[in-house]
Amino acid sequence: MVYIYLTMILLKETFPKMEVYWIVKEKNYKTKESLKETIRKCKLAELDGLDVQASKYLNKDVIHSVKNSCLKIYTWTVDNPERAQQLQLDGIDGITTNRAGWLKNKLREKIIF
Repeated sequence: MVYIYLTMILLKETFPKMEVYWIVKEKNYKTKESLKETIRKCKLAELDGLDVQASKYLNKDVIHSVKNSCLKIYTWTVDNPERAQQLQLDGIDGITTNRAGWLKNKLREKIIF
């Protein structure tokens, strides 16, 4: 994971106007302590946010903690419409999926407010 972090730092230094997100697995936000440390490192590197694995630990509290730290949060890989909708309601900034068109159509069919 260190090499990804260092690569993101280098990318941000090289292209400071480009939005750069640190790609992290669930171990980086599984506990409150690990999430706090991940946010701290992200801000220290002056990155724009996190791109997190869509594990069972990704929830409203994680999303809000990241966003309350003035960072954006994206997730990968979500192919389930119910999960995508819940993440959207929880405030996720964006979702990566293997089935973009299909998922978009499913979400349009299922919109609940």
